[in-house]
Amino acid sequence: MRIQGSLVALTLSAIVLAAPSLRSQAPQDAAKKNFVDPCANAVTDAEKKACWTEVERRAQFFLDPDPCEANEHQSDAERDNCKIERARQATHSATAYYQAIQKALRADLAKGKSARWEDPGLLTHLRDSQAAWARYRDAQCEAETTPYDGGTVTISIKAGCERHKAEMRLKELQDTYGRYLRND
Repeated sequence: MRIQGSLVALTLSAIVLAAPSLRSQAPQDAAKKNFVDPCANAVTDAEKKACWTEVERRAQFFLDPDPCEANEHQSDAERDNCKIERARQATHSATAYYQAIQKALRADLAKGKSARWEDPGLLTHLRDSQAAWARYRDAQCEAETTPYDGGTVTISIKAGCERHKAEMRLKELQDTYGRYLRND
């Protein structure tokens, strides 16, 4: 009798402990059922990646709204000036970081520490990639604004593009060259 009572108690304990997870599964299943894959029509891996990148970009628009768009009572010129200033600040940050990397690499080269670099031509690669990036940024931002030439949003679109490209370049520089700024 004692064993049967313990068995019943153990079974009931297992049911009670399992019940919350069983109950929480129903809403998850409903959520999965209602999920619509925005990239369901993408066939290749490249198409899926491009689709999800675009989904992420659009979501970021809502998660990190542009402060230059926050004031609905501002003029187009005020909005444009705000966006131009944000682009200038982002470009300045990327340029300052680039210059700091150059300075650190030159200092290491002068001290004879270039042997720790994987590639003795790293400074040349850095300069070449920065020049290529500037050409890419200009061409890409021009391509993004061409459909709007003469329109009131042209300046905003170009400034937004330049800011985005500068922010991405800063991240690239940090990821690729950041270790050269650390004191090892």
